[in-house]
Amino acid sequence: MSYGLVFESMDNETYEGQTTTYTLTVDSNGGQGDYEVELVVANPALPDLIPESLSCPTTEAYTDEEITTQWIIHNARGPAFGQSMVVQIELVDSDNVTLSTMYSSELESENPSITNAMSYEQSSVQDSYAFFTIPTDTPSGDYRCKLIIDSNNDVTESNESNNVHFSEPFYVQNEDELWANDVDRDGFNSTDAGDGIIDDCPNNPGTSTLDRYGCPDLDSDGVSNDNDILPNDMSQYYDTDGDGFGDNPIGTNGDQCPDVAGVSLGDDGRGCPILDLDSDGVLNENDLCPETPLGTLVGSDGCELPDEPDEPSDNTTDPTDPVDPVDPVDPTDPGDDTNSGDDTTDSTDESESESGIFGMSYTLVGIIGAVVVLLLVTVFFVRGRGSKNDAWSMQEKAYSDAGFAAVAGMPAPDTSITPEQLAYEQQLIAAGYPADYARAYADQHFRPWLKQ
Repeated sequence: MSYGLVFESMDNETYEGQTTTYTLTVDSNGGQGDYEVELVVANPALPDLIPESLSCPTTEAYTDEEITTQWIIHNARGPAFGQSMVVQIELVDSDNVTLSTMYSSELESENPSITNAMSYEQSSVQDSYAFFTIPTDTPSGDYRCKLIIDSNNDVTESNESNNVHFSEPFYVQNEDELWANDVDRDGFNSTDAGDGIIDDCPNNPGTSTLDRYGCPDLDSDGVSNDNDILPNDMSQYYDTDGDGFGDNPIGTNGDQCPDVAGVSLGDDGRGCPILDLDSDGVLNENDLCPETPLGTLVGSDGCELPDEPDEPSDNTTDPTDPVDPVDPVDPTDPGDDTNSGDDTTDSTDESESESGIFGMSYTLVGIIGAVVVLLLVTVFFVRGRGSKNDAWSMQEKAYSDAGFAAVAGMPAPDTSITPEQLAYEQQLIAAGYPADYARAYADQHFRPWLKQ
């Protein structure tokens, strides 16, 4: 009598495929008898290939970026007796449409073989990884990796439904789409995107923001290299006055006069001008001849004085000798009181009438008149020149005052000017020299210590 099937390991996850010791217990309910136990060896279960894991990027990826995928495959059931299979991994979009093949064991000539030792997950069938570059034309969107086991159906399995496995989704950003309005990909749009910022160097990536947007800026100070006075030094970038010294006074070679061109050793510091370049006593702003040689005698305009006039020769006296007034009437000749019939007395009286006014010769009167006219012109000229703080402006006033005092018979404001010097100056003025030139020449003779 048969009591039927008592125990079967097939399809039993605990015992199928396992080598172990079994104990059979017969409960006879107190009876006695002989029993026979029949062990039937069934055919082994078919293999069942399953994925243990599949990993792809977990963060955003970009086109033309190389990514890594990894996977592990096991055989959950019976032996495959060394059969080989094809493993394939695909990149699929959110609609499960395949865009490209990421890996193929067949193309790589590395199809895995399924040995009996791999049965019941005793060891992995395949534990591998592959590199993949996302194609340039891949549209932006969500994607997954798709693992296909035994894609050619070379292995007969007990369960074919678990041969496909998907990774977690990840986002792919198309680079061309991302930078469609930024050709050089520096973060500044090639055309206005509504923020009013346009890349001034659209084909040359850069980070400048102060003078131009998106141009190369080596020192990252915000000013593009082309407009940066020191492109490798972020402490300086502008040079407003163009003198080679940066506007930042505390930066490298800082300009202490950033709005006025200067030199390294300027009067007020680096980058400041020298106020009197030729050191002739006339400020640059008033100097019409700013490069006169050192020691040259110059006038109030900063230009060299003309050659000193020759000593007066005709009807002149040595400037060191006092000038004697000319008496128009010879005191030793009382005249002829006789009416001798000639015109001597009449002609003498006429000569006396013509020889002077108030006891002075007409020549002297003319000289004095010319001096007065020149002094008036000089006064108006000096007052019209403005308020230049210049040593020569003050000197001109002194010349004018002294000349006027000489003509008016008043004492000179400067007590060191002698009457002889004033007389000499009058002669030069009468000869056509300006009052300041006359004073300068006279000073060389009468007051030489002024030039020491």
